[in-house]
Amino acid sequence: MMSADFAIHAYRTRLSGIICWAAVALYTAALPYVIFVFQAADRHFPSTITARIPLLIIVFLAVAYTILCIKQKTAARCFVILGVSTFIVFGIMMVEPNCNKHIHIPEYILMTWLLHWALAAGYKGSGLFLLIFICAVMLGFVDELLQGIHPERYYGWLDMIINAASAFIGILMLMGAKRSESGKEWSWAGRFRDYKATLAVILFGAGTAVLMGIRLFDVQLRGAFSTIYPRWLLIGNVVFLASGAAVIICHWHGSHVCAAIAPETHPAPADGLTTVRLWIFPPLAILAAMHALVLWAVVADLNFR
Repeated sequence: MMSADFAIHAYRTRLSGIICWAAVALYTAALPYVIFVFQAADRHFPSTITARIPLLIIVFLAVAYTILCIKQKTAARCFVILGVSTFIVFGIMMVEPNCNKHIHIPEYILMTWLLHWALAAGYKGSGLFLLIFICAVMLGFVDELLQGIHPERYYGWLDMIINAASAFIGILMLMGAKRSESGKEWSWAGRFRDYKATLAVILFGAGTAVLMGIRLFDVQLRGAFSTIYPRWLLIGNVVFLASGAAVIICHWHGSHVCAAIAPETHPAPADGLTTVRLWIFPPLAILAAMHALVLWAVVADLNFR
């Protein structure tokens, strides 16, 4: 009976994880299409009203957050964090005068909350908020890639900075709303040594993604992928996708052939193993999405804006 209960619990946990990450993926894919909401609003309301929509959403989130913090008895931290967040919001608004761009602020606050929902359930130890921030910044890059191939959107470095700053606000709000927990530690990080080959693949993918992000500005400014995007970088995209797929397959099957990539589980706490895997596989999947998008754009010779 215990084994049946364990199997049911494992199934529900896996299903819950799939639902969480599906929500994150769908949310990220939908972000470039928010422009259509503004276009529809502009057709029915004066521009002075639609320009205030992002600010109204931000104010609504701030009020809801304040109510939550009061219920959680963390009001003091809440007001400090709202003060810092207000400073960041006004900084973004001064740097980016286009009111429509300010929708990135609530978008990426919500992104961090979605990522917290997806990552927090199995996470044990310190570093959760740092992981959420890293994943949010990476998804901000994915968002910009999607906008680059969208016929009515543009790939831009300023948007990436706004996405990252907004994700930082979301992290602050999460930290303020949650009570401090005892027993937080970093001992789980020692398990990274069991995943050296996987980490090498991730570092290769991250380095290639940085170069890719830089060269895409040349593609945007000077013309089509076929004449601008370097062939060596295209090979790097293919190599990373192939090695990333190999890593995922080896971890999934755990075969002896893949022992160097997917080591057998050592007699260490399962919580540490889960936490390390959360640091490995979500970033790996996001990197794969970045490389796959660019590879598709190159092969299809899409107009990158």
